[in-house]
Amino acid sequence: ADATAAARAGAARVFASLGELGIAQADLQTSSLSIHPVDDYRDGVPVRRGYGVRHTVSVRVREMDRVDAVIAAAVAGAGDDVTLDGVQFALADPLPVEDRARELACADAARTAAHLARLHGASLGPLRSVSDGAGSFAVPMLARSGGFDAQVQPGSVDATVTVSVVYDLSLDDSA
Repeated sequence: ADATAAARAGAARVFASLGELGIAQADLQTSSLSIHPVDDYRDGVPVRRGYGVRHTVSVRVREMDRVDAVIAAAVAGAGDDVTLDGVQFALADPLPVEDRARELACADAARTAAHLARLHGASLGPLRSVSDGAGSFAVPMLARSGGFDAQVQPGSVDATVTVSVVYDLSLDDSA
C-alpha cells in the first residue's frame, strides 16, 4: 500500500509539473503500471521486504525546443525515484516523407532491374508484383535521475521504405 501511494503521489507530481508547462492531457499517458515484490536474501532465503511499483509515463512533445524543459520538469516532479527510459524522435506526419521515399525507391528499383536485365542480354517485360514496407527510425536514450542537465539533440529522423519489384524479362535476340 505504501509503494502504491508513493507511486501515485509521484505520478501526480510529474503530471502536475508537465501540466504547468502546458502539456495537454491528450499528450500524457500511463504506458505501463506494475507492482512487484521486493525481497532481501538472508542465508540464500528470500525475505519479503515489501512491494515496489513502477509507473511508466509517456509524454508527446510537439515542439523540439521544449524537450529539455519537459524532461527537466518530469525529473523534478518525480524526484530521486525517476528513471528516464528513453527519448524517441519521430515525424509528426511521416506520410509525405514516406511517399517521397517510396517514389525514389520505385524509380531506383526500376533502374536497377533494367540495368541487371541489360547485363544479362535482356530487357524488362511487364511488372508482375510490387510490395513495400515503410517505417520511421527512432533513436532511444537512457538516463538515471540525479537531476537533468543534458541537452537533447534530435539529429535527423529517417523515413525508410523498402520496395521489392518483380518484372518479366524479355531476351534480346540481338545479343
